[in-house]
Amino acid sequence: HVDFNAIEGSRVQTVGSNAEMPRRGLLVDSVVKSGGNEFHGGIVLYGSGSGLESNNIDAGLAAAGIRLPKLHKVQDFAGTFGGRIIRNKLWFFAGARYQNVTRDILDAFDPNATPIANVKEGTYHFEKISYQMTDGNRFTGFYHVNNDMELRNASRFIPRESMLDKDNPVWIAKAEWQTVRGSSFVASLQYGQWDFNGDYRGVSPGKQSTRDIATQFVTGNHFIQGANANGRKADEGRRHTKGSVNMYRPDVLGGNHELRAGFDHLWSWFSDGYLTPQPGASYQLLFNNGVPFQIDTTNASVKGENLGNYLGVYAQDSWTLARRLTLDLGLRVEHDAAHAPAQCREEAPFAAGRCWDEIRLVSFNSVAPRVHVAFDVTGDGKTVVKGGYGRFNQLRELMPDLTNINQNTFGITTWDWHDLNGNRQYDPGEVNLDPNGPDFRAITGTAFGAVNPNEKQPKSDEVTVTFERELVANTAVRVTGVYTRNFNSYALAEISRDGEYTIPITNLDPGPDGRLGTADDTGQSFTYYEYPAGLGSAASAGTMFVNDASQDTSYRNFEVAVMKRPAQGWQVGASYSSTWSNVPIACSTSGSGLGSGTPVVWATSRCLRNPNVAFNTADNTREWQTKLSGAYSLRFGILLSGNYDIRSGALQARQVVFTGGRTIRSIALDVEPRG
Repeated sequence: HVDFNAIEGSRVQTVGSNAEMPRRGLLVDSVVKSGGNEFHGGIVLYGSGSGLESNNIDAGLAAAGIRLPKLHKVQDFAGTFGGRIIRNKLWFFAGARYQNVTRDILDAFDPNATPIANVKEGTYHFEKISYQMTDGNRFTGFYHVNNDMELRNASRFIPRESMLDKDNPVWIAKAEWQTVRGSSFVASLQYGQWDFNGDYRGVSPGKQSTRDIATQFVTGNHFIQGANANGRKADEGRRHTKGSVNMYRPDVLGGNHELRAGFDHLWSWFSDGYLTPQPGASYQLLFNNGVPFQIDTTNASVKGENLGNYLGVYAQDSWTLARRLTLDLGLRVEHDAAHAPAQCREEAPFAAGRCWDEIRLVSFNSVAPRVHVAFDVTGDGKTVVKGGYGRFNQLRELMPDLTNINQNTFGITTWDWHDLNGNRQYDPGEVNLDPNGPDFRAITGTAFGAVNPNEKQPKSDEVTVTFERELVANTAVRVTGVYTRNFNSYALAEISRDGEYTIPITNLDPGPDGRLGTADDTGQSFTYYEYPAGLGSAASAGTMFVNDASQDTSYRNFEVAVMKRPAQGWQVGASYSSTWSNVPIACSTSGSGLGSGTPVVWATSRCLRNPNVAFNTADNTREWQTKLSGAYSLRFGILLSGNYDIRSGALQARQVVFTGGRTIRSIALDVEPRG
């Protein structure tokens, strides 16, 4: 999170990025405020509370037990100050900020009906210094720190005692040299660094963590939810060196040219560490309607090292012909590599110590052409048609591209648990902890991954068309269409089990109440598939990222917008957009082939490849949004503004936990299409 009080202005671009931009999608290019010869400062105070919110909880909803998650407070206090150190030579700008947002969590209550609140706090400070060494040379330094703190994760199924308390200090820094030569040459060289750290811990040390797979109810100290495990110590960052040269050349080859060339070098690391969890959180006991069922154990303490190295070089020519036609022609050449150095893990309560050799992924060497055109249709500067094509190569994501293969990473193993003495607590000897033994069921995080020597780089093609017309002075209408195709998509194939999910397990649908034998039973039966018992050991759990055309996706977007720029004391904007998705398989823990609720730590944009994954997970839906905003300048420098926003909601599917298998004893499946 960046303190917006530090930002002088931003340029936002969503489509049509030229060769300077490595990734497809949203580009936010922000300029940080600078000090000047005069001293200036500002104080910003924001606040809100429950009295400034309305709701739609009528008497009928209230009678059904629906209660509003009350907003307790919003606090946002900030101050900035800047000025000269040496007039016309050296300036500074700095600021600090504090935030607090406390709101009850929807449907989360203590046994005495006291609402449970989510508490978010943020602290910020930033400093910038600017030095004009000569008329043509300027140096800038910038430093920004944010600590994002939160008490979270309670829900209808997660009580206060199982909440997560986390701190996420993040800092960014930059040093830049900019030089100007004459009236047509500008060059810059920048070095920046971003460093994300995190500390995740439970609030009930000593209370044993449990989860019931039937009711989904959790008790005890926080164990894990997604990637947020008790004892996690996050360490992720990137060093970015960037250089660019800009030249303007008029009257060459029948037109004017704005030439730009440059490079980006990214050195990235992902070294997530998981220390020994607090008491009660080194394992989680799983029950099935109150009956002892399974146990999830971790391999903490563990910290893996993963490194990435990216270089992109680009050239771009904005070529204007006869003042009506502009061609943006660009080419980006990229090299993307990642490796995990040789490393070791110490012995843990549920994992032996071990060392691993270096791992190197396939290096990607790729080319990304970008071609865009703008044409002044009427020649009067009031009507333009523009659009073009861009190829974007997916950059390496250390998590999960490398963490899936690097076994020196946090993992959770699911075992069958035999509560031999009936005390509902785990005692040594009640689980065969041999990963090749009969009690082993599944493993996540440490996914026994292998390097795929035939891996292809995922890519995206983007085609855009935009029509813009000035209706009257300062008012224009814009219509945009975008088509995006993603191909060479990844799937996570289980090397030994791929194609072996052949054993059907059939269950009746218990209906929305989750209980068989009640009035809302649908009478339908659903079948999931498991693999043979001979493939149930860890030795058969190896995985590999493969390119799977069945998981390629595409999107079509349409937008129409009207904008009146600030003039005559007022401005207004309105837009409607709609997106049609074609996603054959949407990743989730549903159908993963793992136990119900098992955290799929590596599942970021990577779906397992088995028949259960495609169980009602396709996303062939349409989302839409309408926005209206406006502002009016009153006397005495007062600005009055308002916003209206209405959008399609998040589409859902009813989910049921089925049981009965031998190698997949429980699984959560969508029993209806998303809609």
